[in-house]
Amino acid sequence: MESSSFQTLEQRKRKIRKKIVKKGVYPRLIDWGGGKSISRIHFSDGGCSIGSCIRCDNPFCMEYTDQELRLAIFNEFPSDLNSDVCPVKAISWPIDSDAPVINQDTCIMCGLCVTRCPVSAISLNVKKGAIINDEPNNYFLLSDTSSKYRSEESLRLFSTCHTTGIIIRENDDLFRRIYERIVRVAPSQEAQFPNLLTRNLFLNLGIKSAMRRLGDTNIRMDLIIEPENFAIGTAEVELGNGVLDAPRNILDNIAILASRYKIKKDKILPVVVSLCLPNQRSEYWQVIKDISTVLGIYIGSFTIGALILLNWNRCHLFLRNTMEVYADSDSHSIRKQMELILGRPIDARDLYPGFIESQK
Repeated sequence: MESSSFQTLEQRKRKIRKKIVKKGVYPRLIDWGGGKSISRIHFSDGGCSIGSCIRCDNPFCMEYTDQELRLAIFNEFPSDLNSDVCPVKAISWPIDSDAPVINQDTCIMCGLCVTRCPVSAISLNVKKGAIINDEPNNYFLLSDTSSKYRSEESLRLFSTCHTTGIIIRENDDLFRRIYERIVRVAPSQEAQFPNLLTRNLFLNLGIKSAMRRLGDTNIRMDLIIEPENFAIGTAEVELGNGVLDAPRNILDNIAILASRYKIKKDKILPVVVSLCLPNQRSEYWQVIKDISTVLGIYIGSFTIGALILLNWNRCHLFLRNTMEVYADSDSHSIRKQMELILGRPIDARDLYPGFIESQK
């Protein structure tokens, strides 16, 4: 039998050297400081260094685990289990690269990959976006083997390490850059982009969240969230003018959860997430107030900018009642609500018009 003249195609495998933490020491503290510089890792021998990518086998900066994406309570929800951490796919790991890389032209500076890196190897640059440091140093050494065990051993050292400080300090110019980046890249993204971005921000803030699988007509709500103090939450996500219809869609969601799944109305947290708050003359605010007055339902309002701000500050979002994120025609602002969650004043006047205060 004659041999084939075609070459056998073999899948290329990534062969890289892992990094390990210097033997005999362990990290005690990751300190981000006041958000104006990259973090410093303090070690048990009294020294410190910046973080360096250890080249994880299952990179936390790139993918959520199945367990993170599974709802704890509402299993009937038709979840889209997209595991991408970066909602714009700015982070990738090319086969010929030792470590993941970030496309800074696409990065929207949400900080999701930064907060998920277990060794603090990713930072935010105010002009460039997220940056991964892969340079070895005195505490992150190239291993003489690429074994998975060495990588997991280093991860275990960081599993109990305390973290303090904030990733980057907010200001008006920085949030203007974020707004411009989102508006620029959004048209090239898939239909789930707004839901994916919002879901991932909620997940990073400690709230279990799932986005609806496109094409499923049984449940049309954009997100289901599971805040700690509520039976369930429902969210409508709109980055454009569709936000004007969001309150009415929220009422539909509440009706489905109450009638079909027998969840009490006062145990449902309803929220609208928009790119910017609608302007003060919009009927959105009056509809929100009418719903609260007539039905006793208080619909919370978040913006993408506000959620990014909380993520930069590594907040754990614990919502005790709907009033904590409520605003209507009497206020048009969520500044006070965000400052209560942050535990400090917001260090900016506008945070790009509409991120925390509605325009006139």
